[in-house]
Amino acid sequence: MTDLLQPDVRNTRRINWLYSAHVDPWLVLGIVLVLALGLTVMSGTLGHAPSMLFRHVFLIFVGVSALFVMAQIPEHTYLGLTPLVYLGSVALLVYVLFFGDEANGAMRWIDWPLVPRFQPSEILKVSLPLSLAWYLHDKPTPLRIWDLVVCLVIIGIPVGCVYAQPDFGTTVLVTTACLCVVFLAGLQWRWILAAVGLSVIGFIVAWRVLLDEYQIQRIMTFLDPDRNPLGAGWNIIQSKIALGSGGATGKGLGEGTQSQLSFLPEGHTDFMLAVIGEELGFVGTASLLTFFFFIFARGMTMSRKCPTRFGRLASAGFLMMFFGYMITNVMMVSGLLPVVGAPLPLVSYGGTSVITILAGFGVVIALRGR
Repeated sequence: MTDLLQPDVRNTRRINWLYSAHVDPWLVLGIVLVLALGLTVMSGTLGHAPSMLFRHVFLIFVGVSALFVMAQIPEHTYLGLTPLVYLGSVALLVYVLFFGDEANGAMRWIDWPLVPRFQPSEILKVSLPLSLAWYLHDKPTPLRIWDLVVCLVIIGIPVGCVYAQPDFGTTVLVTTACLCVVFLAGLQWRWILAAVGLSVIGFIVAWRVLLDEYQIQRIMTFLDPDRNPLGAGWNIIQSKIALGSGGATGKGLGEGTQSQLSFLPEGHTDFMLAVIGEELGFVGTASLLTFFFFIFARGMTMSRKCPTRFGRLASAGFLMMFFGYMITNVMMVSGLLPVVGAPLPLVSYGGTSVITILAGFGVVIALRGR
């Protein structure tokens, strides 16, 4: 009789272990599919630089580990630590403005001894949705004007530091995702319409006063890439050629002429989708986008099931950030938006981005509750 009962005990232990791991298998499956497809194409793109490929694989491993660790932290811990996380991220952004590592005319990186080089603005993808949810989780609906002002201050301080780096793309994407959190918290439509009007006025002012010459050049190139095909329009033109030349099934891994012959700049970062389109064709591109939408849909389903308002707002904010970066990169590579330097989440080369996004999904899993 004891022997007959033993298998049930082992099965129970397995179930308990899975429960204690606290992961969502469907969400993790979607993430793994995106990582695997991206890494497969990346291996051909970085075949000439094995050290970079090894670093990318290692950072993915770190990010997946961060996902599992963050998924184990209870919600009340996130609620208690969020103010410190916000202040820490702001401190890093201020530090990088004065003591950061300059690259291509921008102060965006911190390069400390014994610490991998990282980009503090990436942390905002997780810290800002958490911070807004922390402030709004116990506020009445609809939001009062004072609550809206406080939210704008919470967003404005770190985003202002990012804009000063300068990093216009991150500024717009992070601000938009954070405003979605405020909207979900119960923002009245009159304030939304007022914000739209102010945005139009702000764009006009920015065009005349705030935008740098290179930012204006990007917008003009977006409107007419052929006006400077060998200069500012080169990236968009080569990206479209790569996407179109892939056809239905692509040219094969490592066989893309635009990427392998260096016609397509930044093929392993911002224009990774163009490389996938050229080498894997429409089938590969459509598969990747299907995986992305599956992750987003599964994440939003989990967000709706969060037991608290804090969890729902923070999860939705991070997922909107993730979706915003994804759709912006797709439209940018396709020539439907100006080039703003938005990497393709989980696919483009970049350690800080991969680790931050995977850690953010760990937070989403944790906030759903057990």
